[in-house]
Amino acid sequence: MAQDTPSRKLDQYIVRFPHGMRDRLKSLAAENKRSLNAEIVARLEDSFAFNDPEFTSKLDRMEIDLAETKRWSREMRSILGGELRILRAMAVALDKQGGQVSKEQLSELRSALMESMEKTHAIDPDGSDKPPSSRGRR
Repeated sequence: MAQDTPSRKLDQYIVRFPHGMRDRLKSLAAENKRSLNAEIVARLEDSFAFNDPEFTSKLDRMEIDLAETKRWSREMRSILGGELRILRAMAVALDKQGGQVSKEQLSELRSALMESMEKTHAIDPDGSDKPPSSRGRR
């Protein structure tokens, strides 16, 4: 005898799956801790999002943020790589002097670090140490 549950009264549609698709969906449903039906419905709902202007607008902003973050990352790697070379050279020079640091050397180090900070702030004027997309710019 058929059960008389609210879900039985919802629209039903018989679907013919290509070979192997039902097994793939069932496996994905298990991974997502859903029934096969819930997995199919969730995937159909997700497919509608691509036609939603709000969703596509958010996706566009995410792509722009990703591009800005990649640019920021390349620039920061370049600056930090240069500063690392300066610091290594200073460490080698200090090592050759037996670790003795003069006031001049400390001043040079301070100047090099200040210059590095100024370069970083030229890229990142607000002084944040985070990439552009993680600053809550929505």
